[in-house]
Amino acid sequence: MTTWKKIDDKKIRHVWRCPECGKTAIIGPDFYGDNGTPVCMECSDDMEYCRTETLQAAIVRRPLRAKNAY
Repeated sequence: MTTWKKIDDKKIRHVWRCPECGKTAIIGPDFYGDNGTPVCMECSDDMEYCRTETLQAAIVRRPLRAKNAY
């Protein structure tokens, strides 16, 4: 069974690439409501979707202290 989990929009971004000149654009999900899909600023071609990336929380590990350390 597949379980879906909600992800805050601030924690994801979409990567798009221009097929003509190769420039990339990284945009958040709120971009689409105002602008639609991205267009290359260099050559005005429609960009192609590449992937979605999520922000992963960094795991900070503290060094272990020896039992008899002062």
